[in-house]
Amino acid sequence: MSPFGDPSFKYTIVSSEKVKSEEVYLDHAATTLYSKRQIQAYQEDLLSHVYGNPHSRCPSSQLTADSIEQIRFRILRFFNTNSKEYSVIFTSGCTGALKLVAETFQFHSAHSNSTDNDRRLENCVKVDNSNHSDSDLNNGYFCYLLDNHTSAQGMRELAAKRTKNIQCLDTPDLSKCLICDFNVVNENSNNLFVFPAQSNFSGEKFPLQWIEDFHNGRMKCQERIPGQWFVLLDAASYVSTSYLNLGLHKPDFITLSFYKIFGFPTGLGALLVKNDSSYILHKEYFGGGTVAVSSAQHRFHIFRENISERFEDGTLPFLDIIALRHGFDAIEQFGGGIHNVSHHTFTIAQYLHHHLCQLYHYNDTPLVVIYGNGNFSDINTQGAIVNFNLKRCNSEFIGFAEVDKLAQLHKIHLRTGCFCNVGACQKYLDITLQQLQDNFKEGHVCGDDKDLINGLPTGSVRISFGYMSTLEDAQKSLQFLTQNNPQKQTTEKNDDVIKKCDEKTRLLTNIFLYPIKSCGAFEVSEWEITSKGLLYDRHWMIVSEAGVTISQKREPRLCLIKPFIDLHNNSIYLQYPEMPELCLSLDCNQGNSFTGEICTNKVCGDKVEMYDFGDEAGDWISLAINRSGCRLLQHKADHFRKCKLKDSSSDAVSSTELSLANESQFLLISRQSIKALLKKMSEENSLNSENGKEDNEQPLTMPDEENIMKRFRANFVIGGGLCFEEDNWSDISLGNNQMKSQGGCSRCQMICLDQNTGNRSKEPLKTLAVWRGRMVPFGIHLRMKILSENRNMVYVGDEVKTSSH
Repeated sequence: MSPFGDPSFKYTIVSSEKVKSEEVYLDHAATTLYSKRQIQAYQEDLLSHVYGNPHSRCPSSQLTADSIEQIRFRILRFFNTNSKEYSVIFTSGCTGALKLVAETFQFHSAHSNSTDNDRRLENCVKVDNSNHSDSDLNNGYFCYLLDNHTSAQGMRELAAKRTKNIQCLDTPDLSKCLICDFNVVNENSNNLFVFPAQSNFSGEKFPLQWIEDFHNGRMKCQERIPGQWFVLLDAASYVSTSYLNLGLHKPDFITLSFYKIFGFPTGLGALLVKNDSSYILHKEYFGGGTVAVSSAQHRFHIFRENISERFEDGTLPFLDIIALRHGFDAIEQFGGGIHNVSHHTFTIAQYLHHHLCQLYHYNDTPLVVIYGNGNFSDINTQGAIVNFNLKRCNSEFIGFAEVDKLAQLHKIHLRTGCFCNVGACQKYLDITLQQLQDNFKEGHVCGDDKDLINGLPTGSVRISFGYMSTLEDAQKSLQFLTQNNPQKQTTEKNDDVIKKCDEKTRLLTNIFLYPIKSCGAFEVSEWEITSKGLLYDRHWMIVSEAGVTISQKREPRLCLIKPFIDLHNNSIYLQYPEMPELCLSLDCNQGNSFTGEICTNKVCGDKVEMYDFGDEAGDWISLAINRSGCRLLQHKADHFRKCKLKDSSSDAVSSTELSLANESQFLLISRQSIKALLKKMSEENSLNSENGKEDNEQPLTMPDEENIMKRFRANFVIGGGLCFEEDNWSDISLGNNQMKSQGGCSRCQMICLDQNTGNRSKEPLKTLAVWRGRMVPFGIHLRMKILSENRNMVYVGDEVKTSSH
């Protein structure tokens, strides 16, 4: 079993249920996706029935009214309760439900033991033109959790009209005694505590035991506060992927939005009211359908007895309510029920979280900062939300807007910002009130793209999963993050170094290693040098079912297999377009499906002893390049080959140790030589265009410097100096590393392969062959003179010193 959950976990929903399956949708906490058959079933329902206004009395209206009542029963059944305990009040959404409670909750004394007739009379409007005195506001407490949606936070402004006792509490505050003046707080007052079942920011699930504890006065924060306590549970985020059992936990009020569960319809939510607590809500405004009697001439009215009817002003969005039936069916048919949805989504989120924790830059600096409380070990305390920010290798934050723009290019849908939860944003990002105000003065407002102010984040990145999510969604998000961010910092550092190069100043601008022979490059800013060359350079190779080495000459798609080495976690990750990422241990007999088989293969005529990396790696590569029977082999650490090249300044063979590299430990090229080549290619292309197209070819689209550089698959790229001066070097130092030149590198058709796409062309080999002669030299082979006793490291930015023969 994987420590990240069971990656072989198969889900009941088929990919065809997604409306746009090619998109990677990772914003289910905002709204989940609706399924095709859900919408088709709803359409068929509307086409098969006539639904009239439920306030009318005709048959079509009665059908609507009956259908709505059945939906109410199904909602209650979904939460394991019934109409004897709870009533369903339809609202415009969770926000509308929260606002309804804020407008009607009575913080002053209200009695639950009055008769039905008394309650009906209490719902009569009485004119009161007097102003409230300050003492009138000494009513019960309105307390809300810091980690709450903005809509819950906004309740305090309405509550402030009826009580001055308002308190924002962080989780640790619940175990502290609040300061309260018993002389001014009415002992018969009513108190309201508002908290979310799950944070929409981090996915943390808060203890539902709090409901019973508040009802029974067991929380420390209640000790000095008199009166009765009521609890409002914001369940919008929680119920989208988790089971809320109202048979076990009985809050007085529950708010939710249905689009978060089903994806459709939008603009429809509900307030579930515990029937025994409904007396505490005192409604003033009345709309159509909510009153039993009213006078047009006088300010007199009596609300309906039925709780739902009393609070649902005007005609309900009845067609949207009818659509809920098909949403419930979709959860059961495609999601396997809410319990299965909960397990499924948590498993995927856990997988993503654990892999994010393992992402480090080349210098062991974490790539990801995760916000939350816990380590995704318990489904009872964590939901299917992962919240984080990214950091560069120098520990500077990467702005969330930058991440979002890159994600959009890769058809990845995620959420950035503060997610309408400023409390959690302040808590986890450590934003003080002063910083909040200063950020506003700087022009930052909720929902904009001002992601960094003074280097500090104003928000974060959120990935969330729903019942349609798959493990592949998480893997694609990981692939996106690892491909776009670790390399980005390296590129920025390279640009800074390149700017410092000139004719007299030569600097090392790029370091590449090729962990798997003939596959994509892995670029780093610093790396260790061993007795065979760069650590893990050409350490693996791919062979066919017949055991024959596969190179880009035979299979150009190999260049699209991009390896990423994580030294911190002793892992290598393999990435390929539209494929889930493969993670393997750097040691083939640790964590992989390795059977201990040792095999012998050949590299440039030399016999080499290899380890077979097992079926998982072989099958992944076979699927990627569409060749059955491929195997990934690793060079035995205690086995090496001997270099056959001579030093350029002598006739002696060096006998340097090699890995699986063809000829030498290192290959070096110069940016000045690349620029000269590009200039020559441009001249030849212009000349051919003037003389007519050769061989019916289209004019060459000139590649840029970076594209040409990658085609030569060098280990070291230097900037500065003169073009092709490297041909005459005998001794080279890169920083503290002393090296010997072993002559020029003769080029073949491999340089005609675009390493970004796998497409072939005739250039630059065509120009080089004419310009540079029969051996087509470009770049030089190098070897280490001697390794120091200390760790030998090479860095981008190292000064390059040379001597010529």
